[in-house]
Amino acid sequence: MKLSIQNLSKTYPNGVKALDQLHLEIGSGMFGLLGPNGAGKSTLIRTIATLQKADEGSIFFNDIDALREKMALRKVLGYLPQDFGVYPKDSALALLHFFAVLKGIRSKKERESRVQYVLELTNLWQHRSHRVSTYSGGMKQRFGIAQLLLNDPQLIVVDEPTAGLDPAERTRFLNILRGLGSNRTVIFSTHLVEDVKDLCYQMAILSRGKLMALTAPSTAISSLNGRIWEVAESDFQTHDSLIALSDHYNAFNQKMIRVFAESQPAAAFAPVAPKLEDFYFLNLNA
Repeated sequence: MKLSIQNLSKTYPNGVKALDQLHLEIGSGMFGLLGPNGAGKSTLIRTIATLQKADEGSIFFNDIDALREKMALRKVLGYLPQDFGVYPKDSALALLHFFAVLKGIRSKKERESRVQYVLELTNLWQHRSHRVSTYSGGMKQRFGIAQLLLNDPQLIVVDEPTAGLDPAERTRFLNILRGLGSNRTVIFSTHLVEDVKDLCYQMAILSRGKLMALTAPSTAISSLNGRIWEVAESDFQTHDSLIALSDHYNAFNQKMIRVFAESQPAAAFAPVAPKLEDFYFLNLNA
């Protein structure tokens, strides 16, 4: 399976250029799409999901022209937006049967089989008779995965799915996505770097609609070996020409700055192991 994005551009009426000549090739597995708010991630996701038109460029999934053959793509697509709304008075079981009909599953027997399968896969079978409006945030996100799986999609796109989830629900949700990525193309859009590190075989960093980096998380981290340093804020101030990546407070409530430099800037700078966050912030500053 292959998703090919070529020369994709989108400018909104207010003049904001959300996508700027974007090129991406995405294969099977989990693909992470990283970037701050306003980077163009949601615009790209909505365009792939056939919910928004591009000004120019092309998107092909295998042999399907996604921008011109929208219905053909939707037959193999599963989509989970940032905010997934539900009917407040309906149970998970009733809603999934309704969505299955909308997705073209006419056979009652097949529909019952698919609904049970997706509820069990997302660990919601025991909650199938409950109103989805009463679910926790993580359960609602798992229900969102259940509905997108009804048509057994080959291409799955999820937009900021872990925002607001507690650590336990986030782990459950990510484990489900990890399993789905074994034989599908899954595009996972987020601004949380830690979600991508252990989940995705490859990642892209977007900023202001442009592609800043395309690499594997492990390759990104190893590329910074011997080039990340940590220094107290008071010592950093005399070296403000260096690239500051992030900061944190140590156990002594002292503010520490993480810095990128090819070699040790001064004795006060201690070498530290690189993190994916370092690569992310370095590319945003490029």
